Amino acid sequence: MNTPRFFISAALLLLAWLPVTAAETTGELEGSLVSGEPQLVQNVAFTTPSKSGGMRVFWIEGQGRRDIGQQFTVETAFEAHQLAIQINAGTDGFDAKAPMKLTFAKVDGGRAQPGDVLAEFTGTLSGGSEKPSSGKWLVFSFPAVEFQPGRYVFLLQYTEPGAKGRSLVLNVSTVANDYAQGKGVMSDSSDPDKFNFGVPVCFILSSSLPGSGQGASLEPRTLKVDQRGGADYTSLQAAAAAARPGDIISLAPGSGPYREALEVTQSGTANAPIIIEGNGELITGFDPLTGFQKQGDAYVCAIPVPFPYVLTYQGERLRQDAATGQFSKYAELSEDKQSIRLLPGVSPEGWEVSTRTYVVKIWNVSHHLYRNLRASGALNDGFNLHGVGDDLVFENIEGFHCLDEGFSAHDDIRCEIRKGAFYGNDNGLVNIARSFMAASDVDIYDNLGWGLYLLECGATLDNVTVRDNGLAQIILADADVTWTRVTAATPAWTTRRWVTYKESAGKEAQPHPLVTDSRTKLDGGLPTLL
Repeated sequence: MNTPRFFISAALLLLAWLPVTAAETTGELEGSLVSGEPQLVQNVAFTTPSKSGGMRVFWIEGQGRRDIGQQFTVETAFEAHQLAIQINAGTDGFDAKAPMKLTFAKVDGGRAQPGDVLAEFTGTLSGGSEKPSSGKWLVFSFPAVEFQPGRYVFLLQYTEPGAKGRSLVLNVSTVANDYAQGKGVMSDSSDPDKFNFGVPVCFILSSSLPGSGQGASLEPRTLKVDQRGGADYTSLQAAAAAARPGDIISLAPGSGPYREALEVTQSGTANAPIIIEGNGELITGFDPLTGFQKQGDAYVCAIPVPFPYVLTYQGERLRQDAATGQFSKYAELSEDKQSIRLLPGVSPEGWEVSTRTYVVKIWNVSHHLYRNLRASGALNDGFNLHGVGDDLVFENIEGFHCLDEGFSAHDDIRCEIRKGAFYGNDNGLVNIARSFMAASDVDIYDNLGWGLYLLECGATLDNVTVRDNGLAQIILADADVTWTRVTAATPAWTTRRWVTYKESAGKEAQPHPLVTDSRTKLDGGLPTLL
């Protein structure tokens, strides 16, 4: 690939009260166009929105000027050396020699208006004739800027108008709240000193050192988590916010269950994935159900979340009978479904109710390894994969007692499961919409609805058993599947036994070992049907 180079004369403004370090206060800022996501250390980043569009930085005579930037949150102090911004599309108004400014500033409270300036780099782009195009990244390197924990914003702007207009189309999310760490900002083209909130910009702010190559990374660390104390972190959220490529987030044995969601928003790299070592611990969407009161001879308790929800008693999921809508054991559901009455002899101790939507949330990230981890009690999926992501590997995992699936991959996700068990969910494992999964040594059983459902996606399966699920064991619809050693065992019942509330709600009531359609491509023949 022909990689054009850009050089910007840089002036760095230092504020005495704000800690900033720089290799030099003036000099040249080097930039380049890169095809594909830059392999930078993603200290702070938003790289793969599920829905993307374009937004222009421009200064056009007669039309005004628009500056675009992004607020972001720094959880752990670091020195930034590079900023990469993704291009959405080429533009006839792009001028490699147009003077531009890159500004870092503090966030001014809850306002879109930038606060105190931390650093400014200004200069003229030169030396490159190739125009930006969709998917490429503009990567800037600059003298070190130290970021302490806090909230910041960067801005990109033209400093002079062009006779024919100057314009650069950045890749942005079309959903304003896609990036949880900060809001996009943009100036009003009729008043460029006035800023409004906008949609998030795709960017990577990196500690990679200039001249060290795009793959440069910091020393991998083991981030120990123990909610009882005595470790680096007491919460999954704090450890996830600090993780960078090559790190291992390690849950202390015996420290669970963790009653919080796990979401690592940082991608690893192909050579330095982020590893989540569960050590067999449980991450759960369940909270203890308390507040039982004695009414007559029975205990009664109000449910603190809207219906539908998942209830367990001493680790066993309560199931609603398909014919009556009532729980089959342990408790009676009220008519409005917002309270339960315990059956005679059932203790008010040992009850849990699902309260969190997600347990392990994996959205728009790549190069993660999750191993020896258990996820339960989600109001959605135990392992929920969305957006764009590659090289997402799961070793020895369990997803169970979730209102939706134990595991589900969507959109442009490529993942691999090396040993997994999915049971007691509404549906066991459901993948859809362009995703691809390689799975081996997987057991999908005793789910209330479907076992394995693949819709408009691809999969390679080896040594997979699907058994004793309430409805169809395996469903393939417009799927491309290669499999070996796959077994589907139909249960003894012939009609729907349990109520389900997600994808399988109201569907075919008669269990089948295998359901497929004419659009599905199969390599490997039929599975073993029992």
